[in-house]
Amino acid sequence: MSPEDLESLEETLAVLAEPDALEKIAQAEREVADGDVIRGVEALKALRPK
Repeated sequence: MSPEDLESLEETLAVLAEPDALEKIAQAEREVADGDVIRGVEALKALRPK
């Protein structure tokens, strides 16, 4: 098994170990599908401290 495959497997296990992780992923996918996202410059502005 390559180091990259092992890392990917470890990340998958970490996500599956978090009880609400799959729901968070599903929610994020719904938001993207609905267009509820911030892109580009607006995303950078949202990250700046006020």
